[in-house]
Amino acid sequence: MTETARELSKQAYLKQKEALLKTHPGKFALFSNGSFVDTFDTMEAAYAAAIERCGVDGFYIGHVVPEQKPQSLPALQHGLLRVRL
Repeated sequence: MTETARELSKQAYLKQKEALLKTHPGKFALFSNGSFVDTFDTMEAAYAAAIERCGVDGFYIGHVVPEQKPQSLPALQHGLLRVRL
């Protein structure tokens, strides 16, 4: 996947956001290759599903709220999501 695929997924999320606000408020919506995949209760669950279903890039996760705030995943920032203890 490329940055273009990620941008395509982000644009698809933004186009569908109003509908998602009615059906999945407060959830985290996963998009891949410009298509809706699923919604999740937490960002962490959405990210884990994205890695499993979509690979490491080319997807977008949007928080289905009227105004989206940036999310942070410290494990992602430190490269720890694939660490097995």
